[in-house]
This record gives sequence, structure tokens and C-alpha cells, in this order.
Amino acid sequence: MSTDQTRDKYCFFIISNDDLVEPPQSSELQQTFVKGSLEEKKKALKTLIKMISNDDNYPRLLMPVLTNLQLLQDHELKKILFLYWEVVEKVNLDGTVKDEITLACNALRKDLLSPNEYIRGRTLRLVSKIGIKSILENLVQAVIENLGHRHFYVRRNAIMCIYSIFTNTGTELIEDCVDQIEALLINETDLSTKRNAFFLLFHLAQDKALTYLRTVMSAGDDPVQEMGDIFQLIVLEMLRKLCKLEPTQKQRLMNAIFALSNSKSSSVLFECANTITQLTTAPTAIKIAIQSYLNLLADQNDNNVKLIVLNKIIELRGKYAKLLEEYISDILNTINEDQISSLDINQKVLELTTDLASSRNIKEIIAFLEKEIVRARKMDESGDQAATTNEYRYMLIKSVNQLTQTFPETIPSFLRPLMDSFLMFDNRSSFTSLETILFIREVIEVHQEHRQAIFDKICDSFEDIRAHLVIRVALWILGEYASSQKDVDKAFETIKRNIGALPIFAPATEQTGEESKEAASAPSGPKTMTKTIILPDGSYGQETIIIDDPKAKQLLQKGGAPSEDNFPLRRALINTEDDYVSSCLAITLTKLAIKAKKNLSSRYSQLSVDSILIICALLKGHAKKRYDPDSKSRMQLCLRVLSNPNGLQSLSSVESVLVDQGRKVFAKFLESHSKLAQVQGASSMRKKGGKGEEALLITQPDEGIVFRQLKGRTGATDFDITEELSGDGGAGSEDFLGDIRKEIDAKIYQLTGYSDPIYAEAFVEVHHYDILLKILVVNRTTKTLPNVTLELLTQGNLKLVEKPLSISGLRALSSQTLKASLKVNSTDNGAIYGYLTYDSASGNIPNIVNLSEIQIDFINELQPADCSELDFKKKWADYEWENKVQINTPATDLRTYVDYFAKCLNVKVMTPITEQDEASGFLVCNLYTKSKFEEDCLLNMSIEKVVNGTDGGRITGLIRVRAKTEGMALCIGDKCKTVK
Repeated sequence: MSTDQTRDKYCFFIISNDDLVEPPQSSELQQTFVKGSLEEKKKALKTLIKMISNDDNYPRLLMPVLTNLQLLQDHELKKILFLYWEVVEKVNLDGTVKDEITLACNALRKDLLSPNEYIRGRTLRLVSKIGIKSILENLVQAVIENLGHRHFYVRRNAIMCIYSIFTNTGTELIEDCVDQIEALLINETDLSTKRNAFFLLFHLAQDKALTYLRTVMSAGDDPVQEMGDIFQLIVLEMLRKLCKLEPTQKQRLMNAIFALSNSKSSSVLFECANTITQLTTAPTAIKIAIQSYLNLLADQNDNNVKLIVLNKIIELRGKYAKLLEEYISDILNTINEDQISSLDINQKVLELTTDLASSRNIKEIIAFLEKEIVRARKMDESGDQAATTNEYRYMLIKSVNQLTQTFPETIPSFLRPLMDSFLMFDNRSSFTSLETILFIREVIEVHQEHRQAIFDKICDSFEDIRAHLVIRVALWILGEYASSQKDVDKAFETIKRNIGALPIFAPATEQTGEESKEAASAPSGPKTMTKTIILPDGSYGQETIIIDDPKAKQLLQKGGAPSEDNFPLRRALINTEDDYVSSCLAITLTKLAIKAKKNLSSRYSQLSVDSILIICALLKGHAKKRYDPDSKSRMQLCLRVLSNPNGLQSLSSVESVLVDQGRKVFAKFLESHSKLAQVQGASSMRKKGGKGEEALLITQPDEGIVFRQLKGRTGATDFDITEELSGDGGAGSEDFLGDIRKEIDAKIYQLTGYSDPIYAEAFVEVHHYDILLKILVVNRTTKTLPNVTLELLTQGNLKLVEKPLSISGLRALSSQTLKASLKVNSTDNGAIYGYLTYDSASGNIPNIVNLSEIQIDFINELQPADCSELDFKKKWADYEWENKVQINTPATDLRTYVDYFAKCLNVKVMTPITEQDEASGFLVCNLYTKSKFEEDCLLNMSIEKVVNGTDGGRITGLIRVRAKTEGMALCIGDKCKTVK
């Protein structure tokens, strides 16, 4: 089979023909071309182009178009004719050029030599889209003559036409024009034409192109700026290709690349940095690339550009972390000090900063984060800015948490700014305050040297804490870590002061007649005034000012103390629906009283009485608040403990649990959940001389050594031929090809049977938001099948973007590959189905071969990801789509089932499973995964082992799936049902 027959059919444009109700007949169009007016001919030619571009064929109209339209001098018709010559089929079924096209070459040759520069340039663009050698042989001399044309538009298109001829036919037709191209490159004044000429000369004669480049680089005071940005970009591209093809010349060519790094163009600077990182690993060169990236971060105002540059820097982090540590201050300057321009930028900068933290730059990072914590406290929380501000605060506390895990000595530097700035936010920023207090709780347990300072600070700032979730943790800290009697008294006075006067809940009393008259005559609400103000970002907003509040006046006249109702603890007890605050308060007061008793303090009786009064006041509010039974029983238990000073045997064990067991359970929890505790434990082991962990880092003497130089060119990547291959080069090499074959086989779908006239199979490639189908079509018959067409239809959230091209003739026992592109927007499952058609011998009724359905299951594209416990809770509260799946499996081991489930769904288990969990026969764990479309999926599994008399038992339970979109929740839920 000739190369022309195997050549792909390219489509340069597609025009919709939806406005055509009925396709015209060939005879109708021919009659219009012969006898119609000029406007009718234009309209008929446009209709013909529409039909041909949509896979219809009108081979008999070539000669009428050539004889009746080509010789007309109308410019609009000329433009339409250029489109026609692009889309029309130029070869017969056997691959030979049609006779009409050979005649048309004479007309094209005249247009190539036309006095009108537009016609010349447009004809050159048409010729560049023709890849048939026998046609180009008749036109190549006329194309070369255009290199000397006076207008740069013609010269530019002539160069690109010659490059197209070179890519399609090689140097056979254009080997005599190298000198002309070199002369054009030297004398050309148009920058775009000069760029194209260098590009072409580099492919035809590299030595001459490099000689010209060396001459340009050595001439002038600032040769880089004289080149122009588009010329510099093509020079970079050519040098990069040359370095990969001929590594021996890399050292000589790198000097030119380093010179281009001084360019003032942002695009050149970016490409230059990319080229350096791909070609070399020398520290001096990498520093030049890093500096180029940082210059772009400093100069560019577009957030999208900054994100791209930050991603490039993050890619360098794995290999060049030591070099990046020196530029940490420049990276931190990317965060805008005036306002939060992009959360994504700030997040990437903070993540990069925590990863690059070292003993050399930790002081700079601490100073920056301290300043950002103080600045974040004062940020605007009005309107749409509130969510952005809260999210940034949350990022800061997460960064502090990660830094203190690596550098525990930085904890004192962060404690005071955090406790001064991040504990007093209300419920709108409760996640920031909660993450802060949880971090403080972890520090106070792991690092005893900071315990007293943290305890005193919480007592002093307790009245500033507003969120009820934070108050609960703060109460637990006061109850657990008040060891001395001085601390007990201080904690109790802090709590009592913030509760205020008893009773906590106002009694329901009847008003006197005089008071009722005052209430009736009083205004219903405060008087307000609204005015327009200018916000910090320059936009307009409204501010409401309270001029007169009658209720406040009445309280002041009666001698009331309205400030007492503003105590956050008292307000949380009265207003919030969280009953656990009341039970936490009761338990904390009981702990403090028991500790006073153990300390033999004389204030034990007073503390017990005050605690009993407070708990009784809480229980009196039961009728109003309606506590849940668990909270109520806890408060009643605390009353029993406090009201029996001598202590029964059963109550003494309760006292022991309250005082002693809390911190022990929390310490055990931190051993498996806290990295800070793990780091502290490893540090203490090193101080004691433990070497168990270090022994794991010793390289074994029988491990294989990989020499990259002996692996050949296949051992290096396409992007970096000089990089040392990291990892175990020989480990698992025997199974590598087997794994690849398994992965390929899993993506191949058989569409038709072996006995069908046409056998078809599809290879599915799932990219980020696209699906590429490669369909292999094989003619199983001994005859040529004309007009083979593949029609595809989709179901679900799939959209066909690019249809497969039709095959004009599929020769006997031959094959051809078709391509189709589909767009996907979410993780919903979809299906692809369709049929193949080809013309019958009579040509009246086409033959149809139905295709098997292709099921697209995006579960295979899920990627296990990390998610902190607080992030999991936050997303669980935000996501509204939930799917519940029942579990009933004959499996008997809880841990084995959870691991099997995680492997089947490709999710990550977030909750550590202990032996105690397995022994209890009941297990609750969280799982997390993320799709290729960056969609989160949260799973909560509650299972138990049910033992029956007939068999060994079963595992039953419930899985709750939560996601941001309905499709994701349903898709994961359906997959959970298939796991047995």
C-alpha cells in the first residue's frame, strides 16, 4: 500500500449544515455553476463546501467548478474557492491524483505568481495544507520564487509553505533553496518572518542556523533584546531539541540559553527557566532558573500566571529543596499584604514554605507567620470576603501545626500570637478557633515545659472565647491541667466569673400592671439610621447605626447589668443548642472540686457548694432547653459525687476516672493520631540512644546498583536526559511489562464479533476532562468496503466533541485506526454505543454493524488522598448530597473487611484501627478519596460483627457517602453495593 493511501485525512475546518433542510443534488449545483448569476454561484459554492466538510462527496463537480468559477476575478469568490480546494478530495481510491486536480495546479500556479500579495499569500497557505507529493512537484518552484517578494506577508507564508513541503516530502523538492532562506534570514526586517526563517533553516541546515545565532549573540551591546520575544522563543525551542538530540553539544549551547535568561519578556523568561530545568542539574544553572521564576512572581499581576509559576517551583521541590531554601523570603513575598487576591496562591505558598523549612530559614518563616497571624485577625469579614478570610486563617493554623511538628522549638514563638488572635472568633470562624484550641491542647499534653504558660494564658483570655465548640475544649483543658491548688483556684474563679450571677436561665415571672403598661408603650425596636459608606476595596456599602435602643435604657434605669449577658460562656449555655457545653462545664467543676479535695485544701467545701449551685441552675433550665438524656445523666452524676463528701466506694472509682483517666486516654489517642507526639517520642528515643529507626536507613550490601549510562537512551526521560534516575531502577523490572499489558488490556473493548464483515475494537484513554477513543477497524472480507462510517452515541454525562472520520474505501483484509474525542464534566458513569455502516454493492441500502456498549466507570480513576480530621468534619458539614448503603457480608474479620473495601474502591482509611477496636466487635471509621476532577468523596463506615448460632457470624452495618455533587454520591454508593 502506498504512503498516500495510508495518509490521514486532515480536516482544517468544519462548517455546520443545520440550515440545509434537504441536501441539493449534484445536477442542481452544476446547473447553477454553469448558468447562474455571480451571487448564485457564490451561494451554491458555499453550500457545496458545507456538504463536503460534513463528509458528503461530490466528485463530479470538480470540473464544473474548475471551468466555470476558477477563471472569474471576483475577490470574494476567490476566497471561497480557496476553502473549496482545501476540503475537496484530491485522490482516487487507489491513491492516484485526480485529473481535475492536476488541471487545477495550473490555476494555483498562476495565483502563486499573482500581482496581488493577498492572493499570493492565501494561495501559499492553501498549498501548505496539501501533502501530496505529485501535486507539490508542480508548484514548488513557484513557491520558492515567493521568498524574494517585496511584501513580508508573502515571504512569511512562503517560508511556512516550504516547511510544510519539507515535513510531508523531505528535502528532495526544496534542497536548492537553503541559500535563499539563509539570505532572507540575514536581511529580513519583519520579526515574524525572521522567526519563521530561522525555524525553517534550523531544520534544513543546523550548522548555518547555529552560525547565524552565534553571530547575532556576539553583536551589539544587548543582543537579547534586539532579537524580539517571538524570535527568542523559537531559539529556545530549537536549542532544547538540539541538546536532547546531541547531548555532546549541550555545554556549548547552554551559554546561549543562559544569555536568554536576561530577557525582559515574561514568556521568554518562563520558557528559559523550563528549558534549564529540563536540560541540566547543575546547581548554578538551577539557581538561574529559580531566579527567573521568582522574577515572574514579583512582576506579574495575573493570578493565573502566578499559579503556573508556583506549580513549576513545586515541581523543583523534590530534587532541589536545598537550593529553594535560600529563596524562601522571595517566595513568601508572593502573598499580597494588602488583601487576599487568591486563596489558591496563598495555599500553595504556605504549603511550599512548610516543606522548605529548615534550620537556616526557620527564623524568616516564623517572623512571616507571626505577622500574617496578626494581619489575619484584622481582615475584613463582611459579605463575600468572610469565607475567604476564614479559609486563609485556617490555612495559617494548619501551616503552624505542620511547622511545629518538624521544629518543636518554634512552639513558644507561635503560642502567644495564636492565643491572642485566633481564639476569640465567633461561630462564623469557629473552624479557625477550634483548630487553634485543638493545637494548643495537643501542645500542652506533649510539651510539659509550656504547660503552665498555656494554662495561665487560657485563664486570662477565657472571657474572649466566643465559639461554643472552643469553649468546650478550653473547659476540658482547665479541668485536666489544673494541678496545684493555686491553679485549681484560678481556674474555678475564671469559670465562675464567666458564668455570672445565678440563676443562669431567667425565671418566667408575671409582669405587674405598671410594667406591662411600660412594655406596651415602649417602642418595638431600636431606632436606626442607614448611610452609604466606601469600603476598603473601593466599592460602596451600607452601614446601620443604632441611635436609640429602648430595651437598653430600661435595663440601665432598673440598675441591671447588661454586660453580664455578654459573657461568652453564659451566652453559650443559654442560647446554643449544644447540650454538651453544660455537661462539660459540670464535669470540669467536679474535677476541680475533687482536685481541691486531694490537695487537702480548705476551699474544698466552698468549691463543692458553688459547683452544686451551678449544676443545679443548669438542671433547672432542663424544661426550657430540654437536654438530651446523656448530658442530663452526666450532670446528675456530678451532683452525686459532689454531694457525698465522705464518698461511697462506687463514687470513689468515679472520682478516679474523672481525674486520672482523662489524660491517659488522651495521651494514648495522641500516640496514634498526633504527629507532634510521634516526633516528640522519636526525639526522646534519640536522646536515650535509641537507634532502631536509624538502622532501617542502612543500605544492604547485596542491593543492586543502577548505572544510567548503561541503560541506553530509553533509560532517560523525554524531558530530562541528564537527570539521574531516582528510585530502585532494577526493582520490579521483571513485572513491569506485565503490569503495563494488564493495564492496556483493561482499557481495550471489543466492539464487534470476529465473524462480522468489519471487526472493531476500541482503546480508551481517560485524561483529566477528556476521553480519547482509538478505534481499530479491520476489513474481514476479500472486497473493498466503500464509505465506511462510524457513528457514536453517548449516555450519561458524556459529550462527543470530535466525530471519527469516514473511510472512503477500506481495502480487503486491511485495517485503519479512527479517533474520537469526548468531553466529561463529572464522575457520573456513562456509556458509549453506536454502529458501523458501509455501502452495499448496489449502493442503495447501506449495511449496518451494531457495536457493543462501552461502559465508562470513573471509579477506576479515583485517587486516595490525605485529609485531616478537622478538614473531614468541615467537608462533612458542607456537603449536602448523601447516600446510605447497607452492609451485610459473610466476612468475619473487621480489619480485613475494611482493608478489602478500601482496596476495591481505591479509598484511604483515615481512622487507625487498633486491636481493641477489633476485640470489641464494633468499628467506626472514616474513608476519603478524590477523583481526577478534584471532587472529594467522604465515607463513614459503621459495622459490627453479629455472631449467629449456625455459622461463624457476619458483618453488618451502614456506609454513609457524602459528596459535593449528586452524581459522585450516587456513583460511589453504587460501587459500595458491589463490594461483598
